[in-house]
Amino acid sequence: MKHSQFLLWAVLPAMLLVQGTLLAQSVPPGVAGPGPGTPMPGGPVQGPPRGPPPGPPPLPQSPDLPVFGAGGGRVLFGVAAEKDVMRNLMPPLPVDAPQASTNPRDFEGSWVHNQPMIARIEWDAYGNDVPFTASGRAIRDRRVKSSYVDKRPNSNASGECRPPGQPWLFGLYYPFQIYQRATGIDVLFAMDHAVWPIRLDNSHDTSGQRQYLGDSIGHWDGDTLVVETSNFKRSLWVDVDGAPASKDARLEFRIRKINYPDPQLEIVTTVYDPKNYTAPWSFVRTFAWRPDKLVFEEYNCESQASQGGAASYGLIPDPDDQQ
Repeated sequence: MKHSQFLLWAVLPAMLLVQGTLLAQSVPPGVAGPGPGTPMPGGPVQGPPRGPPPGPPPLPQSPDLPVFGAGGGRVLFGVAAEKDVMRNLMPPLPVDAPQASTNPRDFEGSWVHNQPMIARIEWDAYGNDVPFTASGRAIRDRRVKSSYVDKRPNSNASGECRPPGQPWLFGLYYPFQIYQRATGIDVLFAMDHAVWPIRLDNSHDTSGQRQYLGDSIGHWDGDTLVVETSNFKRSLWVDVDGAPASKDARLEFRIRKINYPDPQLEIVTTVYDPKNYTAPWSFVRTFAWRPDKLVFEEYNCESQASQGGAASYGLIPDPDDQQ
């Protein structure tokens, strides 16, 4: 799919697809669950205790929800429609398809987001409301109003053919590939041709150079890869409706394999950003093993950038983009 087609489908206000929150899942009988204190798919994640985690509220079934609202999340096309999209993009694999490695530390291969996507994250992995600061909520609500009320959506890095940050890249149905070596891991995204390098057991870069995907170092905590990312070049959108993360934010990703029942990656993302949130908060997402996605379809955003850029699609500059 060419980027110009995708932009109309994924960025303009009536067709945004986004970062989602994990649907509650349970461990099937006979399958060992995670160790004590580790995050469960759709359940609590490690972090400050805030009372018994009730689990996320049920996904709303109607796409015609109020623009503003607390609790839950906004599903653009409804859960059934999102599941239809996933079925079309990810048909059943043939019985002779390559299998994922049984090594829990081997993530190599191609993966795709396998959950209905929520256009606006309103609760964290504990089921609590996202802890916005007043200024952080004002940025998100301004972006929502610009898209859904004024019909003049703001542009972010993706609209300029630049890497928009890990939350956005993981949030859509585009595949990504993981390559591993002893000293590092590289994640190659189909979208925006972005590459996320992760150095293992190293220290952060002290040169002061900022990058679109930040500077990332990782280490193993058992069979979970823990990645700390900071030093972003510009602010990020945590979801496509515009929940902000400043360029001074720190993101932590806890990545592990789960098999409930098929090979999946689980990524717990925690946002540390006192400019926009009163406390760290986390969300959980899963990704299906898709060996049929090893060859990416063309993603042509360079022509868009050279032919008027985001403005040619009606997107306007974001006043908080460089915060």
